Amino acid sequence: MMTPERHLDEQLDALLDGRLDGAQRRAAEEHLAGCSPCRRLRDALEATREALRGELPAEEPPAALVAAIRSALDREDAAASNVRQIRKPRSGVRFWMSLAAGLAAVLVAALAFRFGGRAPDPVKSGFEQFARLSRAPLGAVLGESTAAQVEERWATARFEFPVRVFDFGMMGINLAGGDVSEISGARAARAVYRRGTDIIICWMYEGRVETLPATTERRTRGEFEFHIFRHEGRTLVAWQEGETVCLLVGDGDAEEILALAMAKAMKPPPRSLI
Repeated sequence: MMTPERHLDEQLDALLDGRLDGAQRRAAEEHLAGCSPCRRLRDALEATREALRGELPAEEPPAALVAAIRSALDREDAAASNVRQIRKPRSGVRFWMSLAAGLAAVLVAALAFRFGGRAPDPVKSGFEQFARLSRAPLGAVLGESTAAQVEERWATARFEFPVRVFDFGMMGINLAGGDVSEISGARAARAVYRRGTDIIICWMYEGRVETLPATTERRTRGEFEFHIFRHEGRTLVAWQEGETVCLLVGDGDAEEILALAMAKAMKPPPRSLI
């Protein structure tokens, strides 16, 4: 029977692949029952493998990316071999820690390739949130709120960038509510407006429009450049106000959504006054 001090080393990989015979498998499982470091490594490797199976892109990744990953794994393997020569009793743990780190790097690279090398996409998130809120009872999600109540809610959240409720009343568009939300991981002030049975949503968050997906549809008005995105009959307009990115999305005529954005874009106050 293996002792906890020896560790499973390469046998852990064979165990996960089902390559051990009956006696070897039983011995490995007995070892795992009494060795918490090997159990942790087994769990980490299983989780990484499962994630890789679910997240690897169907497209063939660039050859340079494959070569970089292989090179990194070769370096980890060489480092692990040196460790085995110096401190053999602990080599298994160190080897598998290196391998787990390498597999995690592959997963990160695969996800980066799958999403075009970008951070999570605020435009995609904006369209998805719009679709969900279009079907939801807004009062239950946001709470019916006046502009003053929404701005007080945002003040309590202590955003480090200027936020405001847009006044679309003259256009027959009324505030339905607002809250503290997220847009692809970024903390955001979100306001929802009603126009009949339709809604319009605005997010404000700290960031740069340059990080959004590229679009050939852009309009300029004064010092503002408006980035226009379309999806399933909906339009999202993004623009920069100082350190704040504003997103406005709605159904219907794209020119009307753009006109709303242009009407409400404003130069932010100096940072020291925020």
